Amino acid sequence: KLDFEKLQEMPPLFVPYLANPTDSRYFDDIEAEQDFVKKNTEDDSLYNGMDNRVWGYTFNRVEADDSRKATQNQNPSTEPEKPAFGIIHDDIIDENEEK
Repeated sequence: KLDFEKLQEMPPLFVPYLANPTDSRYFDDIEAEQDFVKKNTEDDSLYNGMDNRVWGYTFNRVEADDSRKATQNQNPSTEPEKPAFGIIHDDIIDENEEK
């Protein structure tokens, strides 16, 4: 049983050694897996290349980007809302400028 209340106090079971921020030695080699799938499906006459749509998948959120642009274009006179951090940051700058 895992005590989630004390999870952060527990020592980790495994601490990976990373040589740099992009070190991927602990991940599987996906290209080798893709080659294996390709070799095993080349002789399959039913395989049309669409059976495995996950390999090489990239995500593009076109609809969300388009709707955001449309919303911004509807009210060109209004200033976009600042994130909470920006508001706090601006207040700090204003306080420092007044001194």
